[in-house]
Amino acid sequence: MEYKKYACVSMLAVALLMIAGCQYESCKRMEKQEIREQEQQVEAPEVAQEETDMPKENKKNVAKPKKAKKSSGVIEVKNKKEFDAILEEGRPVILKIYSPVCGPCVASKPIFEKLSHKYPDINFVAANDSISQNRAISDQYGVPSYPTFIFIDASGKVVSQDIGFDEENFENNIADFAQKTVRP
Repeated sequence: MEYKKYACVSMLAVALLMIAGCQYESCKRMEKQEIREQEQQVEAPEVAQEETDMPKENKKNVAKPKKAKKSSGVIEVKNKKEFDAILEEGRPVILKIYSPVCGPCVASKPIFEKLSHKYPDINFVAANDSISQNRAISDQYGVPSYPTFIFIDASGKVVSQDIGFDEENFENNIADFAQKTVRP
């Protein structure tokens, strides 16, 4: 009788592990597919051309450097070059490094957008770490997990870092950061 009890428990444990493994594999497949789709959307790096050496009629066809896409008040960067250009503006920055399959990352998105409108003197920047070109950004700041919010002053110095998302503390931290870094 004792043997049957342990056998049932063992079978149940194996079944749970199999279900968890399937969910893990399914999640990894979804993440890989999303990464492929996002990498296809990232454009090839532009080739610098001297406009002065070209005839006037060809100048209008020269590709202009692309700026990071700004949706609502949040600037979505696709690579480190775009992020560095934002830092060079000399304004305080709150950088959100996230993964689109991370629950707290998704939950923080509307609050991050709302606060970007509340504090227009701060650049709110989002970097999807699933895009391989953005991994250089997370490597630069030693991001351990998602979401990570990095508070950078106007001189480019990291003031603080929040790991994870707690709405109340997050809003308080942004208010404190704004008070310390934004000049009236």
